[in-house]
This record gives sequence, C-alpha cells and structure tokens, in this order.
Amino acid sequence: MSATDRYSHQLLYATVRQRLLDDI
Repeated sequence: MSATDRYSHQLLYATVRQRLLDDI
C-alpha cells in the first residue's frame, strides 16, 4: 500500500468517524 493510499484511508476513516460522533 502506498503512502497516498494510506493517507486517503485515514482521511476517509476520520471523516466517517466524525460523522458518527456528530450523530450521537
């Protein structure tokens, strides 16, 4: 996995997690 892919996954995961926290 390239660094770019890892960064994209981290960014996507952070966004999803933030949305989940906002729903609570």
